Amino acid sequence: MDYKGLRWLIRILVFLLLVTSLYILMKLKPFWSPILDITQMLLIPTILAFFLAYLLHPIVEFIVKKGLNRNLSILLIYTIVLLLTGFGIYKGVPLIVEQVKDLSDQIPSLIKNYKEISTSIHDKTQKYPLGIHSKIESGFDNLEGKLNRLGDRTFNFMGSFIRHTFELLMVPFISYYMLKDYKKGLNKFWLFVPERWRKVGQGFIEDADNSIGGYIRGQFFVAISMAIVTTIALWVLKVDYAIVFGIINGITNIIPYFGPILGAIPVIVYAASISFKYALTIGVILTIIQLLESNILNPIIVGRSISMHPVTIMFLLIIGGEFAGIFGMIFIIPFFALLKILIKYFRMGATLR
Repeated sequence: MDYKGLRWLIRILVFLLLVTSLYILMKLKPFWSPILDITQMLLIPTILAFFLAYLLHPIVEFIVKKGLNRNLSILLIYTIVLLLTGFGIYKGVPLIVEQVKDLSDQIPSLIKNYKEISTSIHDKTQKYPLGIHSKIESGFDNLEGKLNRLGDRTFNFMGSFIRHTFELLMVPFISYYMLKDYKKGLNKFWLFVPERWRKVGQGFIEDADNSIGGYIRGQFFVAISMAIVTTIALWVLKVDYAIVFGIINGITNIIPYFGPILGAIPVIVYAASISFKYALTIGVILTIIQLLESNILNPIIVGRSISMHPVTIMFLLIIGGEFAGIFGMIFIIPFFALLKILIKYFRMGATLR
């Protein structure tokens, strides 16, 4: 047998071995599935704790440099964060649940208003092709179904949140020890890395933290700021569900460029069911808020940490949205930035070899 034929035989054998292994693995699912569930139960709070520690770490280091003991610095930050979070949960969660329920109950009447508007538009556009009216009605029916599903998903999420309360309570405790033993853990980690790779690895971690860390922390605090400012603005304008719409606006604001538009759509659609003038007023106010965020808040807090051309970011957002929806649009930018840094240091590592 020639060399080429032997290579093909090895490939076929490897493929058959892989298929057989997957088949055996699926047959053994009743045995490993409980282990996977336990692993997932432990992994989720650990990831959340790491994210919390990652957000708070620069603040802890800043206070420690001012002369305060590390443990006391962490406890001080925890006290402030927990007090604010506790107050927000105590006052905010019941109000949010109530507003979501009321908004969900209002959906049929909102759809009815829009159907009346669509009928009026149809009557005024008799000269247009006959299919327009049916398409408008079909669009509103689809919108009603999507809004109803959104309400159901929101309540399911809240139910899931309550069911996982114990796991979530573990997060601050795990995060505390991550912050407390940060340097010890990092030093132990580098002991497992070969000495010739340590300098490159440390440079990679530092660059990734400066770029992606600054972006993630910045976007997180900008999102919170925008949620608060938008909620206050909508409350002043006497929008019924100001908190819900403010939170939506804050979350979607994490997505560059397209996020503010996505966040503004629900409240403008709701306002349009009341009057066109009301919707126009809200649209103008949200535009002013967004201009202030884009030109003042974002450059100060986020800066140019990612260093990407706007056109590149837009293309990445389209790709992320196509593959994973909203979550893809949120995570595609830091993922691509990390990939760029990884390629840079991979080349450096190859040069060192």
